[in-house]
Amino acid sequence: LRKRKKAKSQKLLPRSFRAIAIEGQLYIVKDNKTDLKGKTVLLVDDVATTGSTLIEASKILKNAGAKNVYCYAIAKDLRYN
Repeated sequence: LRKRKKAKSQKLLPRSFRAIAIEGQLYIVKDNKTDLKGKTVLLVDDVATTGSTLIEASKILKNAGAKNVYCYAIAKDLRYN
């Protein structure tokens, strides 16, 4: 997955704007090795605050044919508990 353009850090955005800010910003790099049909994918993120990035990435991967998408975050920002 890649971001379409360099976006500002989401950590400064209010919770209600995070899902909107990431929407449409991620895409799958298509090459000869990209075939997700029926595959299981593990997404790893450094910090999960609201989960917006993981949710958006999961949707894209599922739409590309991934059978299962599991998410793992190293840390949780407790300000958004």
